[in-house]
Amino acid sequence: MLNDYRQNPAECDLKYKDKLVLITGKIDSLFIESPLTIIFPIEPDRKAVIANFQESQRDKFTKLKQGQEVSFLCFGNKSYRDEKGDVYINLLACKIKD
Repeated sequence: MLNDYRQNPAECDLKYKDKLVLITGKIDSLFIESPLTIIFPIEPDRKAVIANFQESQRDKFTKLKQGQEVSFLCFGNKSYRDEKGDVYINLLACKIKD
């Protein structure tokens, strides 16, 4: 998926929208507010994966730590570019794999 987004983010939004994807990565940032969110930066491409978790995942989510490698299933949503040109890949309804 990441290689696809490197080539053409807009096309990938259509390709991955509402599709279930498996993601594995090291946690950079955790946000325990609602929605539960993990951010995985992807260097040097100035891209990041933003994974939003369902509230039903709160117990598992609160046990995660920064720097921990984790795998989870999410639905693709969309990407967007900020004012600096960084690309963010947004994933929804994520569930931590046991």
